[in-house]
Amino acid sequence: MNPIKLTPLVRNSARALAASLVLATGTAAANKPFSKINTFGDSLLDTGNAFMLTGGDYPASPPNAGGRISNGPLWVEYLAESLGMELQPENQYAVAGACSGVGNFSSVAYGIPELEGTGLQWQIQTFLNDSGHRRVDPKALYIVWIGANDIFTTLTFGGDMDFTVYQAIQNTAEAVSTLAKRGARHILVVNLPDLGLTPFGLAQGPQGSAQLSGLTDAYNYYLDAALDSLEGAGIRTIRLDAAGLIREVAADPELFGLVNVTGMAIDSDDDADGYLFWNEVHPSDHRRPSNRGRSGGRGTHRLLFPPPRPQQWPRPVQSLRSIIMSPPPRPGPAMGRGRESTGTSGEDLLFPALRAPFWLSHARLTS
Repeated sequence: MNPIKLTPLVRNSARALAASLVLATGTAAANKPFSKINTFGDSLLDTGNAFMLTGGDYPASPPNAGGRISNGPLWVEYLAESLGMELQPENQYAVAGACSGVGNFSSVAYGIPELEGTGLQWQIQTFLNDSGHRRVDPKALYIVWIGANDIFTTLTFGGDMDFTVYQAIQNTAEAVSTLAKRGARHILVVNLPDLGLTPFGLAQGPQGSAQLSGLTDAYNYYLDAALDSLEGAGIRTIRLDAAGLIREVAADPELFGLVNVTGMAIDSDDDADGYLFWNEVHPSDHRRPSNRGRSGGRGTHRLLFPPPRPQQWPRPVQSLRSIIMSPPPRPGPAMGRGRESTGTSGEDLLFPALRAPFWLSHARLTS
């Protein structure tokens, strides 16, 4: 079974994703296959938590829409609609800027103290605290989408990109394992979109864009390896291929009803119709107005502009030159399959696939 392809752009594609998701989970009640939807991750899933935590300062709305870093509903909202469901705010834990640990890129890069410590591990622990000592709802859908802000943090402030990737994948696997141990059965994990095809990536020039695409390939390959290790321990996941979808759209925009897959709708004098991207790294709800030029009021400076330019670009990714020159194969039919979580797990998982050297010849595996 090929990886399920995900689009945050087109309502019809959300319906197709919903149908694929029902098939992947083997759920019979297609009208409402899950009891609720819980989200954990960053701005690609945050429908208003960062906005609430900052008292409406971030992200500035308008030009963003309703506390989302986009100009309309996010893909997960269309997914819920296609499943005959509604997202309930109390079940949404994703926070814009979140990293895979406890940190938050936006809190550091943009000086937003209210978002400090709202990373994935904090989100998972907050959810478990809210659940008390009970096992979590086995009929709910749990969505995890994380990792881009770990990359942006290292690109912006420097550091060992090898270890950043390793740690982000381990953190993601730990979050999935924790949910499964507490009884989650339907865990959906989304991989990293192709950062090289975003306006941010394209702005780095051909070499920089290619390096970011190579980094995306490496990240997603080893994320799949980590999830394979979890499956070997009895924890199965549903996997969605965001990178593959972005590449398909960029290769044939017309097929998806788009006309611009390189620019940013937020900078357009026209409406956002036909744009793949809202800003430098976030997808657009391409049916919505661009909102450009409208007053953002208090906190407009906190609009998520491009990640701060790496001052030493592309040096932070040079430690990945071996995998960029000879990247691991992209996941094929044998990888990225839709998988259902069984809710079982082994204790103290060692994630053997991650412990293999791979590109981490000097990674601090014991840190």
